[in-house]
Amino acid sequence: MTFTFAGEAHLQTARDAWRAYAYATIDAPVTLAATASQRLTAQIGQALFNDPAMDLMQIANRVEAARRALGVPLLTSTGSS
Repeated sequence: MTFTFAGEAHLQTARDAWRAYAYATIDAPVTLAATASQRLTAQIGQALFNDPAMDLMQIANRVEAARRALGVPLLTSTGSS
């Protein structure tokens, strides 16, 4: 990431913003829902693409690419209505 600043005032503002962000995220408690969501995302990535490090956007993009390549939905309803 590259930033271009017009002067010292802009640089100081950027430093202050970064410092505030850093302090807000250090030792911030993670909610149980957030960790559950991360575990679920890792399980989905592992199950579909053998890659537990994928995020939801990467998973969605790979699934969409596979659907486009086949030209049909990847999953269809098999239950009776």
